Order: sequence, then structure tokens, then C-alpha cells
Amino acid sequence: MIALFYVFLSIIILFFVLAIIKSKFKLGNEFCAICYSSILTWLTLLVLYWYGIFNKPVIIAVLLGETVIGVFYTVESKVKEELKLFRLPFLLTIMFAAFLLLKVTESFIKIILLLTILWIFFFFLYNYRNNKNFSGFVRKIIDCCKNW
Repeated sequence: MIALFYVFLSIIILFFVLAIIKSKFKLGNEFCAICYSSILTWLTLLVLYWYGIFNKPVIIAVLLGETVIGVFYTVESKVKEELKLFRLPFLLTIMFAAFLLLKVTESFIKIILLLTILWIFFFFLYNYRNNKNFSGFVRKIIDCCKNW
């Protein structure tokens, strides 16, 4: 648990340093001190993990998960409504990329194949989104996460 304490401490210190930098240089709303403090922490831990110095991949995985969700929601907020159809394949692809950073390559080919099939399927739906047979289904996929 001591490692988690230092991870939290790192994020807290980086947050305040980055918040001060943000205000001094007027970086605007695109710069998130919380996000970047988390990213800098997991990047540091990841390098230490690759060199065998840090041996708590679960902590890195949780921090990577935060970043994956942050990227997902940031991209989602900036894309056209019709492109929100691709939420699932996009999320799974960036999740897989995060796993690869931790060298988790179990079933690598199967996952690549599955993601490829999923992207192809969603591109098919996208291309036929205005077809009366598919438009209702496509709309339900796009609207699935809107009204919690």
C-alpha cells in the first residue's frame, strides 16, 4: 500500500505544480492539471515498470484506465453526432492500446481480428445509417449512452 500512497502524493504534487503553470501561462481549458498529473505519473511508473524498478502493474493499469476514459470522453465531445456510432470500437481499441503498454499480449492476434471485424461491422452500419432497415438500429446505438 505504500506504493499507492506515493502515487497519490505524486499526483497531488503534480496537480498543484501544473495548476500553477496553467494559471501563469494562461493555458486555457484544454489543459487539465488533473489529467496531466495522472498521465505524467503513469508514464513515469510505466518506464520504471519496463526497467523492472516498479512492480505494481495494477496501479499503472488503473491510471491508464483513467486516461483511456478521459480520451474517450474528450474525443466523444468533439466529434459529430453521427460518428458517435463508433463509441464501442473506439473505446475497445484505446483499451487494447493501453494493455499493450503493459505488454499484455495474451490473445493478441485474436483481439486484433475481433477489433478489425468490429470496426468493419460499424463502418457497414455507418455507410447504411440512412437506410430505412438500419437507421433505427444505428440511432439506438448512438443514443445508448445519452440518457443515464
